[in-house]
Amino acid sequence: SAYWLFSILIERKPEFIAKLKEKGIMASQVHQRNDLHSCFSEFKSDLPNLDLLTEKLVCIPVGWWLHQRDLERIAVLVLSFHGKR
Repeated sequence: SAYWLFSILIERKPEFIAKLKEKGIMASQVHQRNDLHSCFSEFKSDLPNLDLLTEKLVCIPVGWWLHQRDLERIAVLVLSFHGKR
């Protein structure tokens, strides 16, 4: 398990990442298709659903270095971006 990040699916990923960065919170994709690496490129396949997933996949921090107030702040930002708060 990766106890330092939490993966979520989000619409408008670049805008979301920029919004969190503006608030001092690092967010990124972290994971990408293996066949994008040169050592696996010969195995590249048409996987449209994986591409759709990748377009929305973002990892937000939830690591040991964050305090409860930090986690709550991140949660509020995620919810507000989705218009839920």
